[in-house]
Amino acid sequence: MTVVLAFEEEVMRVICGGRGIVEKEQFFDETANEWDLHKVDKLVLGMGDFNGHVGKWIQGFEGVHGGNGIGERNMEGRMLLEFCDEKELCVANTWFRKTEKRKVTFSAGGNETEIDFVLVGRKNRKYLRDVKTIPRELQHRLVVTDLDKRKVKKCVREGTVEWRKVWKLKEVKQELHLRRELGS
Repeated sequence: MTVVLAFEEEVMRVICGGRGIVEKEQFFDETANEWDLHKVDKLVLGMGDFNGHVGKWIQGFEGVHGGNGIGERNMEGRMLLEFCDEKELCVANTWFRKTEKRKVTFSAGGNETEIDFVLVGRKNRKYLRDVKTIPRELQHRLVVTDLDKRKVKKCVREGTVEWRKVWKLKEVKQELHLRRELGS
């Protein structure tokens, strides 16, 4: 399922996941085309219950995994990371250091896991400000993503600053002192 959201001048396409294990490969095949179509010109997010554990360690997925996940990686998590690596995406949840209760997305029977993820293009990771969960729900917890796509203004200096060598400061002080004495 694809949802398109419009915010002021920005159009955002959201691809929602959440299929069973049998449909995982089909889901990745279907969404691969969407990622290829929109990865250059738009900010595209993939969000959903991927039923995979990406784990806490990067282990070969530099640029995809930020090193701040929880638990151990399983087969579905590895499949998700491989898909992200192929499509130049990153798992946004793993790029923010949070307490475990702010990272857990599913809790049942005493087991707490992180299976709901936000995927974003690596080039657009700079717009992410935060990804966290709201720990109020009993089972599936709401994942909240803060984005800021405003352009960063560069500081422009007016004029230039003359840099002096530290050991010459004494000479400059002596020169100013002589000029004052001679000028008066």
